[in-house]
Amino acid sequence: MEERKNRVIISVSRQFGSGGHKIAEALAEHFELPIYDHRMLDSIAKEKGVDPRVLEKYDEKPLNRFLARNVSGFSSSLENNLAQMQFSYLKDKADSGESFVVVGRCAETVLKEYDGLITIFVLGDEETRVKRIEQLHGLSEDEAKRLVKTKDWRRKSYHNCYSRGRWGDSRNYDLSINSSRLGIEGTTKMLEEYVQARMDAMTLYKLMNLYMLHQVNFPLTNAQLSNFFLDREYTTYFTLQQALNELLDAGLVKKETMRNSSRYEITKEGEETLEFFGKNISPAIVSDMDEYLKQNRFRMRNEVGLISDFYKSTNQDYIVHCEVREGKAVLVNLDISVPDKEQAEIMCNHWKDRSQEIYAYVMKSLMSEHGVEKK
Repeated sequence: MEERKNRVIISVSRQFGSGGHKIAEALAEHFELPIYDHRMLDSIAKEKGVDPRVLEKYDEKPLNRFLARNVSGFSSSLENNLAQMQFSYLKDKADSGESFVVVGRCAETVLKEYDGLITIFVLGDEETRVKRIEQLHGLSEDEAKRLVKTKDWRRKSYHNCYSRGRWGDSRNYDLSINSSRLGIEGTTKMLEEYVQARMDAMTLYKLMNLYMLHQVNFPLTNAQLSNFFLDREYTTYFTLQQALNELLDAGLVKKETMRNSSRYEITKEGEETLEFFGKNISPAIVSDMDEYLKQNRFRMRNEVGLISDFYKSTNQDYIVHCEVREGKAVLVNLDISVPDKEQAEIMCNHWKDRSQEIYAYVMKSLMSEHGVEKK
């Protein structure tokens, strides 16, 4: 599976003096990724035709709510305008499919909807952070303490202005790590291993999905795939959705959506990828998937074999579409026109329970001598 398929965005938030920025630079170098920090101001300044030194004055500064005003959707706050420019800049990079490292900028919130996001918060003991700032900036202990306190307050205020989750709250990040324990170098090494493990795990989850779709001769729904991964505690729901989305983007699976159900099938490219890389799935996991499919194949096939959906026609009525499938073969394909959405929903909901009865009636009626059953 090509490395490009595993898009990764590493978000590093940090306490002042924790070495978080240096760690982010080391991660960017290790994984050969661009890094977006205060230097993105140069690109934004060039695009907007302003002096980057002007923007630097307002970078990651909290919004003054007493002075800021919004008129017709435009803010009078330079801090807010710059923050929104940076958020848009990062989203544009993510929309392009690029992998990168970003420092601060509320990235764990701004980019939370994007696949491949890994969020990290680097903290440190106050004594260690103060000592580091003393050495870096040639300050006295008292001066370093005041600077640490001021910078942390600004970062916290800035973050909490634009994010629901609170700055530094471990519940808002994939991993919070104290750099004072292992030092900058040791923390960097640990995070490199963590990020690599996340990337390797995503590849495994994608291969597992391909394997399961390959082993059956019918589509599998999102719910059916989720049941296996969650019941066996392989990963979380959101990580599974990321894996499926990346498979779709790569053209390795195709998706059919009907009402609230999504059904996946493996493509030719997916088959080739599985043939190439399937050996990377451990025998124990293969055995687990085979056993699950053996136990649930009949139920799963019946679940995906009954399809009901509706849509509004050009005549403003509703067309109810019902199917019975056996594997990939269509046994019944039925379209019925109804006057309103309520009736369409009722018919779709009843199809699952009545389909066999309707199928049997149609077959019996059509096979009788005069098109109706003899008394």
